[in-house]
Amino acid sequence: MTRAMKDSGIEWIGQIPENWILTKIKYNSLIYTGNSISDNEKDNYQYQDNSVPYISTKDIDVSTNSITYDTGMFISCMDKNFKIAPKNSSLLCIEGGSAGKKIGFTERDVCFVNKLCCFKSLRKCLSKYMYYSLQSSSFLTDFFLSMSGLIGGVSTKQIKNIFIPIPPLSEQKKIADYLDKRCEKIDTAIDNQKQIIEKLKEYKQSLITETVTKGLNPNVKLKDSGIEWIGSIPEHWNIRKAKHFLRQKGIKNKPNEEVLSLYRDLGVVIKSSREDNFNVTSENTENYKFVEENDVVINKMKTWQGSIAVSNYQGIVSPAYYVCEFTIKVFSRYIHYLLRNKAYIPEYRRLSEGIRIGQWDLGYDDFKNIPYTFPPLSEQKEIAEYLDKKCNQIDEAIKQKEETISKLEEYKKSLIFECVTGKKEVA
Repeated sequence: MTRAMKDSGIEWIGQIPENWILTKIKYNSLIYTGNSISDNEKDNYQYQDNSVPYISTKDIDVSTNSITYDTGMFISCMDKNFKIAPKNSSLLCIEGGSAGKKIGFTERDVCFVNKLCCFKSLRKCLSKYMYYSLQSSSFLTDFFLSMSGLIGGVSTKQIKNIFIPIPPLSEQKKIADYLDKRCEKIDTAIDNQKQIIEKLKEYKQSLITETVTKGLNPNVKLKDSGIEWIGSIPEHWNIRKAKHFLRQKGIKNKPNEEVLSLYRDLGVVIKSSREDNFNVTSENTENYKFVEENDVVINKMKTWQGSIAVSNYQGIVSPAYYVCEFTIKVFSRYIHYLLRNKAYIPEYRRLSEGIRIGQWDLGYDDFKNIPYTFPPLSEQKEIAEYLDKKCNQIDEAIKQKEETISKLEEYKKSLIFECVTGKKEVA
């Protein structure tokens, strides 16, 4: 028998069961943001004794909502300057690119960053029911409509006045228990897909490293490269330092050029083509550097992560980047793979200097003296074409897995919405 429904009065919520109420979140939960810690203070919060973990937005998984508690940062239980999100509360990101997208349910007491908002449920609302309500489009539609500011955010005052449907406590428990079981299965399936993606990425990196250091002929005679992290290379290959095939450019911005971004996994892309690009472009791009097709672009602060690539596009990049041009004839796609292969990451890291990881900086004088493996031009072409083909196949496999994850995430969202608005009756 279908239960009686009524109009909620809110378009994106639609009908709710007749015995449910529509009420503002502030009547069902205490809401407060956490505390920020500046970079130069972070070293003061590493002691684990009598402390609780400090959670940042990055410590919450966007797909499965799991929280990483082993963050390396801890707040003393005696420090009253930090707010605590108690066990069984919800943490939602309310500012920046992850606003409304990252949410976690605490399994222990934690301190948390100011971009996260804690929802501590009151007696009329079960903690787990609130957690699922915050993931529903019935809440998120209102949340995103309230967003404002350059980097995008929603104030706690606005959140407190968002309406959500609330069933009787007994039904809240049924819904929460049902979603716990169903979402656990969905999250496990998502995790399995993610693990496959990571293995594919590892295989891709190993393939690139092996090919740009050993070539395509398994029977070729080898010699010692003289480079510790490379080992043996084909006997007819040469070693060249970066300064022997690259030259730094200093051409500044030209009118009406596209802003480019450098991704660790993708290389150089047109910034406007990516929805996930939240880097802020300066209002004055006069000092941005001009990039031509086949130029090498280097993010000197993230080279140690693999942020170095040959550009397929013309445009401009931040003044903080190095832009280089080739001084000898090369097959640029080979150089693209060569510069980005994982064998060089430890060397990029070793040469980068700074107080902490986020401030590491690779000096150009250090970069230009890094030695690289150089096969003949014809072999560069063969290797690049081989890697293009193999990497495209791997990328297609990764894309299929990512599409599966997207479908699972959409199903999870739909299931949660149906349950917390009463459109699906849980036995």
